[in-house]
Amino acid sequence: MIFVQINWDSDGGLYFFPLDLQLKIFKKLGAEKYIKLPKAGTNPRGVEMTGEALNELINNKKCYNK
Repeated sequence: MIFVQINWDSDGGLYFFPLDLQLKIFKKLGAEKYIKLPKAGTNPRGVEMTGEALNELINNKKCYNK
């Protein structure tokens, strides 16, 4: 997975999360803490990742970032 963080008046980031890292964090947190499901009655374009999961991914040594 590639994640791009855009901060208009500051530094952003470009992150690459290998599949094995994603699976490791998913197993550690479980689906309820990894995936944020959309609210009923909305028209979402997909599911979201929780902030906790994203922090775990970004702060892992296997994450590649620039």
